[in-house]
Amino acid sequence: MLLSTELIELVAQSCDSIQDRARLATINRKWHAACIRSLFQKVVIHSPRQCAAFFRHLDDFCKRGWLSYVHQLDLSSFTARGSGWTEAQANELICPKRMGKLLGGCTRVRELYVGEQVMSAFIDPDVLRIVFFQCPRLQVFDFCGCCDAKLAGAMTKVIEDEPKRMIDSLHSVSFYMCMSLKQSSFFIPFFKKTTRLVRLDLSHSRISSDLFTHIDPASLTHLSLQGCHGITCCNTPLIPFLHRATALVELNLTMAFNGMPTSQFCSFCLVRILQVIGVDMPSLHTLHLGGHIHLDDGILSHVQSSTLYRLERLSLSSSPSITLYGLLTHVIDRAPKLYYLNIADTPLALDFTKYLMVLLERCNNIQVLEVGNVTGNYARSDNPKQWQSIWSLITHGRRTYYSRTHDTTKDPRFVCSNKLPMTDSTPDSPMLKYWCYSY
Repeated sequence: MLLSTELIELVAQSCDSIQDRARLATINRKWHAACIRSLFQKVVIHSPRQCAAFFRHLDDFCKRGWLSYVHQLDLSSFTARGSGWTEAQANELICPKRMGKLLGGCTRVRELYVGEQVMSAFIDPDVLRIVFFQCPRLQVFDFCGCCDAKLAGAMTKVIEDEPKRMIDSLHSVSFYMCMSLKQSSFFIPFFKKTTRLVRLDLSHSRISSDLFTHIDPASLTHLSLQGCHGITCCNTPLIPFLHRATALVELNLTMAFNGMPTSQFCSFCLVRILQVIGVDMPSLHTLHLGGHIHLDDGILSHVQSSTLYRLERLSLSSSPSITLYGLLTHVIDRAPKLYYLNIADTPLALDFTKYLMVLLERCNNIQVLEVGNVTGNYARSDNPKQWQSIWSLITHGRRTYYSRTHDTTKDPRFVCSNKLPMTDSTPDSPMLKYWCYSY
């Protein structure tokens, strides 16, 4: 029986390993052509040895047109650590010339993930010009950890040199921890070139509230401003911007630093933000509102019933002023769909007997309760075995959870991401997984 090319591709995609796909490609020419497409759809380069092998065949890949099959190019986890290569050798290998040739061949790339260790390959303006203006199908751009002033200058120059060209296809953008990118010279002119943003992650970047006058939030579904300490509340464009972001399903306004609250948002503006969420964001189901010094029971009482009814994930981490009574009365008892709650680095997470035991008894709908490092308190509780049959204590990287023992539908480690993912799927990249679920 002859199989269609599409069916062969499905068979190849169902294989667990790249080696299995490569073996399928040896069956005959038809299988080879279909499996090559499957092999090149996702290119992940994570080590110098793998990178060297890939670049040895780069000319052949370009000649055969195989790079045009690439839909996802993931360079986020590239590192020389543990490889036997020095960083200088790795940087020499993954140089701007080779990177330009690779990106130039990936004419149909849709997702590009760039990590800190490959930033030196993007310092050439020609490489950046390919990314921004010569990848017509690029939809996702995740640029994580840009702290190099030279690279920031190169990115600024590329945007300045093309004042009339737009970046139409790009709809999901992350500049996570890009501390060297300046608002006036890069962010404002860059976002003026975008036409439709769906996911936007500016966490831990040096932006101020003035940036929001240059971004159209109409199509935004996911927005993360975590750790953007330059944002202020009163008489700034922030709240009018949120008022127009009517399609949001996830909003991250957490402002903690190393578990300490750092936001000086006033009580009045926090109430206004909650009112905007209740009235203008009918689809919002994930809200991160940790690290606000003035967030207390009085503020929580202003969360509207419509908001609480649809909330599925809520983070109130590093909120020193909330009480057990306020959390139970104003949130837990009014949120029937809430299955994830983060109270890490709050007084409620520090005493198992006084607070956590009551929360665990009252959280009928909650499946995952993130509490931070409380292993010692759990071990000293009067009757831990009683709770082990209902709740499991799970530590993953820097994060610690109570998860219902009987619930196997969701892995608690991957229920709620700190870094905003650029797609709905859990990232395959180890580095992105770390930032999302372990940090």
